[in-house]
Amino acid sequence: KYSNSVLLCLADVAGHGAALSANRFGRKRIQRLSFALAGVCLQLCCLFKGRPVVALAILGRLLLNICWNTIYVALVDDFPIACQSRVLVICQVTGNFGAILAPFCGTLPTSASFPLFGVLCVLAAIMT
Repeated sequence: KYSNSVLLCLADVAGHGAALSANRFGRKRIQRLSFALAGVCLQLCCLFKGRPVVALAILGRLLLNICWNTIYVALVDDFPIACQSRVLVICQVTGNFGAILAPFCGTLPTSASFPLFGVLCVLAAIMT
């Protein structure tokens, strides 16, 4: 009954672990690739029903966890120490704003939400 939730949590753990190796392959490259592949997974969710959708959603979640972690690592590496606290606050506020909007996004039909979030992921990959 709760197997999907367990699989999503395992994807979170795997995504956090995979993000640790991002510096080896280039953090920006891994982030760009993860955003693009997550967007593709979300777009493909529109084409399938049942278990393939769950598998694509789990893969997308794993990839987005990699992105999330590489963004936080970039805060430490890319910004001077004097700016790090301000940039972290901006990221936290933006993340909290997204958390407020998340329940409303759950009311969207899947035929609208998968393409919308897929396009946003691809745009994030382009802008990375």
